[in-house]
Amino acid sequence: VQTVLSLLFSDRVHVTLRSDPLGRGVSLMVILPRGRFSGDVRQRIQEVLTRRLGGEVLNYHLAMGADDQARLHFYLSSPSSVVEEVPTAELQEEIGQLIRTWDDRLGDALVQEVGEEEATRLAAAYADGFNEEYRAATPVETAVLDVLELERLRAHRRVVGITLSEP
Repeated sequence: VQTVLSLLFSDRVHVTLRSDPLGRGVSLMVILPRGRFSGDVRQRIQEVLTRRLGGEVLNYHLAMGADDQARLHFYLSSPSSVVEEVPTAELQEEIGQLIRTWDDRLGDALVQEVGEEEATRLAAAYADGFNEEYRAATPVETAVLDVLELERLRAHRRVVGITLSEP
């Protein structure tokens, strides 16, 4: 309960692993921001857990209350010794990367290219301008180049720009 309450309104991923007292399996609680949860995300988290813990999911439960968390409870047929073998921090990191959106990755790539302050401005200015088709078909690295080109056009008060490159 303390873990759940301490993570209210947090955008962090938290994983709690606990072995069954009778040695029959492992229970896990995965807490993530509610806005990042989907059926696809649950499936991908389940795949990570079964791969990393070497068992199969016997049961899972989703708890979504009025707060901003989605809590997934899994029970796996893994050996109890796996609790000591698999670092929780590694699971949290892997699941955290798994739930990152295209916008998150664009923001990170912009920070690498132009620094934190300018990246925040550019992400706010351009992120809503990319439709789902563009996001699905375009790697983040290419989107960064597009954003920078749009900024160059704006700075020179131009409406047309051509960039030639080999595929």
